[in-house]
Amino acid sequence: MSRTIPWFLRLPRGAVARRDVIERLSFALHRERRVDPGDVVHAFGFKCDELAFAREVLTRHPRYWVFRTHQQRRCGDFAAVDMSSPDPARRAVCVVELKRAEALRVDRGAGLQLARAAELLAALAAETGIVTADAPVVRVTGDGRALAGWLGRGAAA
Repeated sequence: MSRTIPWFLRLPRGAVARRDVIERLSFALHRERRVDPGDVVHAFGFKCDELAFAREVLTRHPRYWVFRTHQQRRCGDFAAVDMSSPDPARRAVCVVELKRAEALRVDRGAGLQLARAAELLAALAAETGIVTADAPVVRVTGDGRALAGWLGRGAAA
């Protein structure tokens, strides 16, 4: 069994209805990989409006799979994959860094927070198979509500 904390946790729609979603997922990961649940909570815990963003995207735009990213790995706050295409080679990954009350910026100005987006893509491709390693990656920063609306317009496609 691997004791390594993964790059991401998938957030199922039903799970984000609970405030303790990360705690619950951490115990599942503990059973699967024998990692310390406290370390998982530290790596993936929500701050500010992050849980609200995940809830909004998963509720309003069910075609997306949303992943919480490891907060110390400089790969954003979330990755969203539009699952509407049956072909993993045609799915794009939107890597999101939430910035409260800031305008949306697409593929610019992300800096260190999104520096390792390509490594996140590689991990998603290898561990889930829902995208390919050469999938397009869109890097987006900005306010959570505006970003959820942007995703709803199919902007990551």
